[in-house]
Amino acid sequence: MQRIYVGALIESDLTQLISDLRPSKIAVLTDENTYELCLPFVMNCVGGLEAAEIIQLEAGEATKDLEMAANLYSLLSDYEFGRRDLLINLGGGMISDLGGFVAATYKRGIAFINIPTSLLGMIDASIGGKNGVNLGELKNQVGTITFPGKTFVDPVFLTTLPEYEMLNGFAEAIKHGLIASESLFTSLSALNLNDVSSDLLMEIASVKLQIVEKDPNETGLRKVLNFGHTFGHALEGALMKDHAISHGHAVAIGMLIESKLSFDRGLITQDDWNRIAALLLKHYTIPVMTEEERENFSQLLRNDKKNRDAKVLTCLLTSIGSCIYDQEVDAKEFLKIYDELRASI
Repeated sequence: MQRIYVGALIESDLTQLISDLRPSKIAVLTDENTYELCLPFVMNCVGGLEAAEIIQLEAGEATKDLEMAANLYSLLSDYEFGRRDLLINLGGGMISDLGGFVAATYKRGIAFINIPTSLLGMIDASIGGKNGVNLGELKNQVGTITFPGKTFVDPVFLTTLPEYEMLNGFAEAIKHGLIASESLFTSLSALNLNDVSSDLLMEIASVKLQIVEKDPNETGLRKVLNFGHTFGHALEGALMKDHAISHGHAVAIGMLIESKLSFDRGLITQDDWNRIAALLLKHYTIPVMTEEERENFSQLLRNDKKNRDAKVLTCLLTSIGSCIYDQEVDAKEFLKIYDELRASI
């Protein structure tokens, strides 16, 4: 099962782990932001990286596709990477998704380590072994479940993030509270985003770690981690071309819609719905979809990878801290709630 360290990178066992792995070659995968803001810190903290190849990609979700994966395969081949060599993913969710996918599939698998530098990466994307790339507007349509050798979470990297990136990850933190821990949800409701501690990061991450440990291959319980993502992924894809929003923003709106659906079906109380809506609408706005984007949304929903027997399946809440999965829904029901909430603000 996945190993995770939360704390100061300089006090971690990363240098020793690299020594133990004894790779003949190391590559560090970054984007343009982490190359500038985070890589120098890592190079100073961690031994054994002096001869590492540094791969810098353009930041953003558009980079995470099969074409870029193929480019990275070619680059690793040019570096003469073998199956005993090491890839270090230094960045946010895009880097850990793409880098993990490439490492898991290049020469049928090479070792990789995650050093997430965003809140989203620290509590979600780098945890659980899911790696993948997008297929056009379809999110994470091609991927694997392969665990990194270890994930190193240093909260110092949060100081490099603008507010919108903190909000990008905060949505997934809220999700962890909603599906598994009312006490965590309550803490997050009162949180100042400038005060994210190591202890809080570990508490949030532990929700996912415990669920994944029980169901690593998503045959049942792990599906609750998709709460907010059925609507959210389709919304993110539908808006990608002209009105792009972050993954976290899309998931936040997805959680709002799916929570309202839970209330409409009598699964959660009025008080629960009020608390959820208050927190989500405090930080996230409901975007407008054009008619073309609504049609695209419905098409993307029909292609959601969680679907079964041509049925769209989603997660719903039974209370704050409790979630059920494989609940059937359709695009018209989702869009009706979306329109109602848009009209109410």
